[in-house]
Amino acid sequence: MRTKQEIQTEIATLKALKPVGQFKIKTASLTQIASEELQFGVDQSAEEWDELSDEEQDIAQQALIW
Repeated sequence: MRTKQEIQTEIATLKALKPVGQFKIKTASLTQIASEELQFGVDQSAEEWDELSDEEQDIAQQALIW
């Protein structure tokens, strides 16, 4: 299990990322989802979860596993 400091550092790192290139919008969206998962958690039973793409759900789950 990660410490609060490690989680805060990871959140700060994700927020500091400045995506570039043709996939910058997609990358920014995915890093935002990962950051939100680390900060607040994502309710996988909520209707909002079903509205996420498979890739977005995967990034949220990967952040949770990390």
